[in-house]
Amino acid sequence: MRYPFSPEALDALPEELAELYRNLENTLLEEICSRLKVSGELNEVTVLDIQALRSHGISQQEIEQAIKRTTNIGEKELNKLFDDAVERNQNYYTYLINRSDVTVPKTMLSASDFDAIRKQTLDTFRNLTQSMAFLLDNGRTMLRPASAYQWALDNAVLQIQSGAISYNQAIGGAVKQLADSGIKAAEYKSGHMDQIDVAVRRAIMTGINQLCQQYSEQGMDYLETDLVEVSAHIGARNTGTGPENHESWQGKIYRWSKKPKQSSGRYPDFIASTGYGTGPGLGGWNCRHHFYPFVESVMEPTYSSSDLNAMKGKNREISFEGRQYDGYTATQKQRQIERTVRKLKREQTAYNAAGLEEDYQAVTARIRRLNKEYKAFSEAAGLPLQRERMQIQYPEEITGIKQFSGLRAYQGDIKIVRKFSERQYQVQLDPPQISGVTDHFAKNLTMKPDRAALTIEASQSIINNSRLVLYQTDRNTLKFLADNGYVVLSVDGKIVTAVPEKLRKKYRGYLEGK
Repeated sequence: MRYPFSPEALDALPEELAELYRNLENTLLEEICSRLKVSGELNEVTVLDIQALRSHGISQQEIEQAIKRTTNIGEKELNKLFDDAVERNQNYYTYLINRSDVTVPKTMLSASDFDAIRKQTLDTFRNLTQSMAFLLDNGRTMLRPASAYQWALDNAVLQIQSGAISYNQAIGGAVKQLADSGIKAAEYKSGHMDQIDVAVRRAIMTGINQLCQQYSEQGMDYLETDLVEVSAHIGARNTGTGPENHESWQGKIYRWSKKPKQSSGRYPDFIASTGYGTGPGLGGWNCRHHFYPFVESVMEPTYSSSDLNAMKGKNREISFEGRQYDGYTATQKQRQIERTVRKLKREQTAYNAAGLEEDYQAVTARIRRLNKEYKAFSEAAGLPLQRERMQIQYPEEITGIKQFSGLRAYQGDIKIVRKFSERQYQVQLDPPQISGVTDHFAKNLTMKPDRAALTIEASQSIINNSRLVLYQTDRNTLKFLADNGYVVLSVDGKIVTAVPEKLRKKYRGYLEGK
């Protein structure tokens, strides 16, 4: 039985919560920038027109409610993560202790130790939320989200009064600054500011790592061993010397000298080799490695020499568009593209909300190009695509958001994944059963020859085999698209229409990330 928290599993754990906060960021940008629209010709907007916009501003209460809704969902999900981590660790160590013929304790970790780690992580989480702000004017101005709208209007007034710039240009510049910044959050002790999703990921990873490390230390005591095995992953940091170079020490077995001597073989020192407990070392800055107890004669090493060699950066070198990459720099390139796409998607949301069509189209074209580059580069480097890091994920409790309120009538679990178009959102759900038909569907079935074969059974087959499901906010319907046709259902399960046609190019391109 392998340790349940591999580096890949640890890396994926915080993603849903990070996406939750990316959605909050997107929602706030949309709310703020949509109120910057004016009627008529943008280039002829006067200062009086801008002053009139102030009466349509976003209220402090609206901002606080959006943040509170996200924070409440986030804290629930965080508690679920911790409970799951405890259960999986407990099961793993119970299995090991049973194999080692040692008495199994009721709990491996005391309630006070667990509560201390959970409380510290929740406190960090809340501090991040309370410190959220936009960072503007090249980092000189920090604005709370509720003040950003006022700042954009004031900025436009100053520039228009100077006679050098139109409203269109002034608001375009303000929108770009807001989107480029996104929502930042301050690290409580150092004051360092990061994107909110990055800060949330780091807080969760730190808490879960602390919990797993506590289990590892307790497990060593119960198993009466002084040995630990360290996890390994592709793309480990291979720069620097000593503990800084994670590739040099990953996947091996070490002796921890602070534990009573139990082992008989010769093993390198755990702390000296890995730098555990320091920023550059194991468990430090952005480190996904973990360690767990190893028992001689009971356990086999997880990684062979050939496994570790295959993971080395020098053995995973590629050439892409004239540049050389190894295993580590390839993963860094992937992260860089993901960050750029997230930044551009913030711009896309803001430009669209503000009615700046040309800017919106330009940034959309850049996103398409980067998506193609991301796919081609990942395939060349042999790295898995992690598109979830580049998309906006909507919270599960979405019916409180006005445009999704119609989903309250849907009987079942539904999750909004991301925006497809102005009035359509991709959703995830279990295929529902058709509950009835509308007059429109029945009339088409009898009056249109091409629809005659689309019976209720055929329509149910399209739903069951759909490749893409879209929620249409203006019609409060669900559109199920398959290779051989599409079906539109009302949220209470009645067929509105069924059409036999091949999956259109725009849908195929969307599914393929084009």
